[in-house]
Amino acid sequence: MLFRIQSEESVRSFIARNILINPKGFNKENLGYALRRAINSKRVKYVAEELGWEEKFGLNRLLYNHTYMVERIIIRDEDQRNYSLDQYGGAWEDRRDLDSALGYFCPDCVREDIDLLGFSYWKRSHAYDVKVCAKHNVKLIGECPFCSMPFHYAKHTFGSMWVGCNGRMFSECSSVANNDTDEFNKSRFYRDVCGYNYYISRSAAVKAIGRKISILPDSEILNLENDVGRRSKASFAIFRGLNNSCTGESLSSFSSDILYKGFKLYGGFSEFIAEVESISGRLAVIRDY
Repeated sequence: MLFRIQSEESVRSFIARNILINPKGFNKENLGYALRRAINSKRVKYVAEELGWEEKFGLNRLLYNHTYMVERIIIRDEDQRNYSLDQYGGAWEDRRDLDSALGYFCPDCVREDIDLLGFSYWKRSHAYDVKVCAKHNVKLIGECPFCSMPFHYAKHTFGSMWVGCNGRMFSECSSVANNDTDEFNKSRFYRDVCGYNYYISRSAAVKAIGRKISILPDSEILNLENDVGRRSKASFAIFRGLNNSCTGESLSSFSSDILYKGFKLYGGFSEFIAEVESISGRLAVIRDY
């Protein structure tokens, strides 16, 4: 029998914790192999089956609460809400970005978890393209403080969260305060995305961002376009009403783009979602589908 998966625990953390501490509690052939590879769609299904969550609502719960798929599916067309079972196949079948290959931890979270639970774990939100802890505003640690190796499934074992490294434990690490307000706001924005329990209307989100962009001077729009990094600059034409095409596989990356621009333009998730809901109203609760 598997241990209980914890709030915001990443799928990789859950597998590693069971392999190390509870090796007889699950199908090691399936999950042990998954731990040594990218966490793709098929391996998430293995975890759902071992948890007894293979039915629709259980798989939705695992995907939404413990993988990065939330970033791609929380924003939906209003007539497309269920994202598991049949829809989880096809384009999603071999997705390899549902859990990070890298690990980061917050020393303050580790100590709090140990006080509360007796152990800590790797949190999904701590590897979510952010650099600081949204709760404690301290810098996340992505390299082992005792051997300087990066936390990666093919390099430094994730099991070090529970057994330590070179005789030392992560709870011994000092916290380093973060002084970058933008990074702290970004971390809180994505934490709030992960904690939001409703679908977000794609069309309303595009309109909200379009409204915000429409009142910006050209210089600020240019700065925003230059800051998108891996995000698609082409989507600016959609936000500004110059192009209405965004179909197929591009929708998932476009959803990520919406969230990133929502952060850059609004700063806080509550401000962004208030604007979106003023256009669309509140959509269905995710767990209802």
